[in-house]
Amino acid sequence: MVKSVVKFQIFFKRIIVGHWTTLTIRCSGTDTDPYDESGRLTEKPEKSDLVGIFIFTRNGISDEILETAKLELLELSGKSKTFSGIIFTWKEVRGNAGESTIISGTENITGKVLDKTFKISPKSFFQTHYHQCHTLYHLLGIELEIMAYFS
Repeated sequence: MVKSVVKFQIFFKRIIVGHWTTLTIRCSGTDTDPYDESGRLTEKPEKSDLVGIFIFTRNGISDEILETAKLELLELSGKSKTFSGIIFTWKEVRGNAGESTIISGTENITGKVLDKTFKISPKSFFQTHYHQCHTLYHLLGIELEIMAYFS
């Protein structure tokens, strides 16, 4: 477990105090199950990418102090070997997100569905339940075949 003293606290929307708003975790995966029906491992699972996207509410601080928040994440990335990438995104109290910065590693994960490999960025939509994604893409493929047949 990584322990750290943080300068910035969790953002409380009701009283507009604090800064750290959201942590989103994106993980690579596949739609194939590495276990057979008896629960035995049939294939070695692929190495998994794990990207942490940290949202920071600026709440009136200067650019100089904002850099301190980025340094907190840089310190975390040096202590934790869990993440393959850490992204810092800031936003104002009201309004859309400002800029995103890759603090360490990579921002992308990979997903494998129906024997196709996808490079997935933090801003892209991707069904993260890989078995459900398999079903969704399979049904979409059937629908497209039917439409092509009748057109």
